[in-house]
Amino acid sequence: MFNKALIKDTLREIWNTKSRFISIFAIILIGVAFFSGLVATSPVMIETANNYYNEQNLADMQVISPFGYTEEDIDEFSQVRDATVDVHKTVDVLDDENRAFRLFGYSEDHELNDYLVLEGRLPEEPNEIALDSKDDFLQEFDIGDTFSLETDASFDNTANVNEEEFEIVGFVQTPMFVEDETRGTTAIGAGVLEGFGVVTEDVIDFEESNLVHLKFDELSQGRDVYSEDYQNEIDNIQEEYEDVFNDRAEERKQDMINQAQEELDEGRNQIQEAEDQLEEGRQALEEARTQLDQAKEEIGDQESQLQAAAALYGPNSELVLAGQAQLEEAQNQIQEAEDEYESNLAEFEEAEAEAQEELEDARAQLEEGEEELAEFEKTNASMFYNTSLDFPGVNEYGENADRIQAISRVFPVFFFALAILISLTTMSRIVNEGRTQIGTMKALGYNNTQISAKYFTYALLATVLGGVIGLPLGFWLFPTVIVNAYEAAYQLIDAQISFYPGIAAIAFLGAVLATSIATFVSLRSMVKENAASLLRPKAPKSGQRIFLERISWIWDRLGFIQKVSVRNLFRYKGRLFMTIIGVAGGVALMLTGFGLYDSIQGIGELQFNEISNYDAISVVDTNAEEDQVDEVEDTISNSDLAEDFIRVSTQTMTLQDDQTDQELSLMIPESAEELEDYMELQDYDTDERLALPEDGALVTQKIAELEDISIGDTLILEDYEDQEYEVEVAGIVNNYVAHYVYVSPEYWETVSDEDYDFDTRLIRYNQNAEVTAEAEGEFEDQLVDLDATLAVNLMTENLQTVEDSLSALSTVMVVLILSAAILAFVVLYNVTNINVSERVEELSTIKVLGFFDMEVTRYVYRETFTLSIIGILVGLIFGFFLHQYIIETVELNYIMFSRTILWPSYLYSAGLMVIFSIIVMVIMHFKLKSIDMVEALS
Repeated sequence: MFNKALIKDTLREIWNTKSRFISIFAIILIGVAFFSGLVATSPVMIETANNYYNEQNLADMQVISPFGYTEEDIDEFSQVRDATVDVHKTVDVLDDENRAFRLFGYSEDHELNDYLVLEGRLPEEPNEIALDSKDDFLQEFDIGDTFSLETDASFDNTANVNEEEFEIVGFVQTPMFVEDETRGTTAIGAGVLEGFGVVTEDVIDFEESNLVHLKFDELSQGRDVYSEDYQNEIDNIQEEYEDVFNDRAEERKQDMINQAQEELDEGRNQIQEAEDQLEEGRQALEEARTQLDQAKEEIGDQESQLQAAAALYGPNSELVLAGQAQLEEAQNQIQEAEDEYESNLAEFEEAEAEAQEELEDARAQLEEGEEELAEFEKTNASMFYNTSLDFPGVNEYGENADRIQAISRVFPVFFFALAILISLTTMSRIVNEGRTQIGTMKALGYNNTQISAKYFTYALLATVLGGVIGLPLGFWLFPTVIVNAYEAAYQLIDAQISFYPGIAAIAFLGAVLATSIATFVSLRSMVKENAASLLRPKAPKSGQRIFLERISWIWDRLGFIQKVSVRNLFRYKGRLFMTIIGVAGGVALMLTGFGLYDSIQGIGELQFNEISNYDAISVVDTNAEEDQVDEVEDTISNSDLAEDFIRVSTQTMTLQDDQTDQELSLMIPESAEELEDYMELQDYDTDERLALPEDGALVTQKIAELEDISIGDTLILEDYEDQEYEVEVAGIVNNYVAHYVYVSPEYWETVSDEDYDFDTRLIRYNQNAEVTAEAEGEFEDQLVDLDATLAVNLMTENLQTVEDSLSALSTVMVVLILSAAILAFVVLYNVTNINVSERVEELSTIKVLGFFDMEVTRYVYRETFTLSIIGILVGLIFGFFLHQYIIETVELNYIMFSRTILWPSYLYSAGLMVIFSIIVMVIMHFKLKSIDMVEALS
């Protein structure tokens, strides 16, 4: 097929048209790199996370018992399923800055959730701690510093910890907390965990372990925690454990109640025994007093008898003297008994006072114990199950990977398609320009296969080179940049770059197939002609009147050059459409990138500053005493920061569906009218503000889209007790984070006969108050310290959380925008270069006619710029719809991005293409200057 002359001719063709060859190479490289890189990013993210989880032995399931585990419980954990079982002690404490930390007891025997030591080492002594490696703590502490617990808290913060100060010996991370900022919730402090610490196990003063980690043997091989199979299996396993252990917590609670009751009964018995002993001592003293009084009476009688004997026998008679001696001896004995009684009485009274004080303390302790037991009896007797996806950040990271995957299903396809389309145009032009040469080759005896081989080689060489370089570049560049962007929000290992044969095959073969088809289509009709017809120049297109010529009042006002430009625009329709399509595609992709950035960046502000007009939420314990709840409301009312609040009932409901059940929050305000000051409920279609209806519910837009809900539909809501409620949809409102159903109290009374409590206070700040982080923190602490407060949630923190979770995705959008901009520039350069190359004779002619270089450039670029403007307008329209399609694809179930593209994004997209057009014009100007008029016209 190939001979030396054909090979040399092919190489000469590449050299003579190197700018086109390079443009095909560049476009294929960019297209293949972007397609393969972005499509591979989600698998790289998943693989990186799974490698980290497997290296650190992430547990498949965590089970927390508020009552601890017996040896029997621990043995049974490994009997339900074959599993590695790790038992731990853990306790939540406040540090001296009132930040909540979770302490984990560490032992070398632990096999799961290994700690990755970033600095220093793990603790070896009771007074040592390895601290969370969050950036804030790395900046605040150094190894060797002291980490202190709060000893002056409103509760006994250190009751279950044997140490109050620790020396920091290391900084660690754990797969239980992969998100950099989020550590979960707690029942102490502000209700949010700020970090964790690792201490030796004997520091935590629990008799029994209260945390179990499980890793199941059957799931360990090639474990992918984000796969559907894994998630389904782990859900099944959790149900099995719940079936086995559901009653265990209640039994354990009852055992503890019985034990505590026995201790209380024993305390009562001891108090009773002490009181009985006091009573016996008191009775003994009273009997002694009685005996003394009787003895004194007897002595008195004896003294009277002695006086009578003395009167009868005389005072000196032996009988009287003997009686006097006996009387004096008895009096002495009585006096001694009296003294002993007084001494015993004093001792008894002193002992009784001490005993009564001890008894009062014992009674107080007993009463306190009874109250604690009564409170303990109210506690939820449940074990808390968390799968690996429930660990803070694990599921969120997977959702981010899903977002990237959703983008990669759409964006790269358009990107790649545009690159292929321009490559097709370039190859078609190369073949058409080689018409005469093809005729010469035919005349020299080359067959159609040999002639075609030259152009296929040309196309495939550029494509293969672009693909070979683009694939590794894409597989490395895009996953690295995007995964590294997520490393700012997640504590994971570096990106695990891999080669994905399936993705590579699609990208590479797609590019090869596209250029091959383009070459085949261009050659098919040409190689069928004979050599004579090919050696003759192709007849130029006949001139035709264009539509604009029929509008005389416009056409007559155009100058000669303007008329020529307009005629040229419509004369070469292929060039017109390719320029418009190329520019429109580039602008559309850039606008989509800018629009996605707008949509992602804006939802926090829209949700927490425009829809939610309240600034904080306080959740109260509806089982608390009335005066305790009043204390919460008084604290809000008396705060300098807060202006007002409204009582609201919030209930978690499940929307029953044929395929999947969606969780949502049911919100019932105490006053439907007052809610309007706290919530901006706007119709999703017209943005008209809606009031809570008395005959239906308002549903948020995202859940309505997911479940195809329309106004007038009836929803079936199910609460945690499996009680079902039917509500009619009266309106659909804007919302961006989570799903809500809003109903008025009047309407809910028609739906349900059940009583409900207003467990939430929506709080608005005073507009004149100075709202600072310190002021909000102080206000939050005041509410958290109250007995009836269950949780406090600040909208500023929610806003920051949403922005942090989407910050890495914003980086992805920047990558998309830059990639689209590069492609747009290359596309514009390519179509302009083709335009100039195919008009060399025409441009040489106008040069001969006396046009200066700048006039020639304006002559050419007047057409190109006009088509670019048309392409920009078309691209902005197409980009709007492409953005709408992609944004709906990227969204997850619980979140809705803004559907609005801000006007600066239109300006940036159009402006960049105009700038690219000017740059290309400057480049083409020098090319036009270098045209040799004589050679071109010869």
